[in-house]
Amino acid sequence: MRSDIKDVQLLAHGFHNAPIDFELTWWTGQSPLAIRRSRDQVVGAVKHTLDDVGIEIPYPYRVMIFKRPAPVVMANPAGDDSAASN
Repeated sequence: MRSDIKDVQLLAHGFHNAPIDFELTWWTGQSPLAIRRSRDQVVGAVKHTLDDVGIEIPYPYRVMIFKRPAPVVMANPAGDDSAASN
């Protein structure tokens, strides 16, 4: 596959939801297809490189703390009341 990606730059951007946010920029063709293809190549290369050196990208998670017990209501996917009567 031919690559039109030029001048890749990786700069530390700041501290937000991750320990360090990075900004990755590059020049590519201006057609929508060229932009999508270059993004696919760059993101794929970054992911493969991180995998190769053993760095995982964690999924974001949230901890919810309730001050008092919260009731759990189960929806009936069948849409009838048969489960409620048992």
